[in-house]
Amino acid sequence: MHYRRLGRSGVKVSELALGSWLTYGGSVDEKNSVKQMHHAFAQGINFFDTANVYAHGAAENVVGKALSTLKREECFIATKVETLEKVQRLTTLATEAGLTMSQFALAWCLRQSNISSIIIGATKNFQIDENLKAAGVKLSADLIERAEAILGSNVNAVRA
Repeated sequence: MHYRRLGRSGVKVSELALGSWLTYGGSVDEKNSVKQMHHAFAQGINFFDTANVYAHGAAENVVGKALSTLKREECFIATKVETLEKVQRLTTLATEAGLTMSQFALAWCLRQSNISSIIIGATKNFQIDENLKAAGVKLSADLIERAEAILGSNVNAVRA
């Protein structure tokens, strides 16, 4: 796992964070949710996302239960993430780069120096493992330029 500084705090968070929206406290039962968070932590993820509105607060309860058995001082909690649009048109670029669409999207975001960590979500351990493959991927300047052309004027990115 690769880590980045979170703002000026000096804290280092994993490039990929595990999110709980639509999964924990909802479509993934508590036992498996806790197992997935522990799996993510064992893989180096130390940044987790939850909010009091996810599954009407149930996600926060699950995250709290999972964190209660981890080294709390090594875990960080966040509450927000943005997503890419026009995914269908970017699929060709992802394939060309030898990446899945999710890996391409994560690498696209991680290329920005102002991004400390990205929140990922998963309902299965293999999804966490697949997303982890985006850590450290460097997209070529050509792919970035072509992706920016697809995304159009909605891109307000800082170049790495």
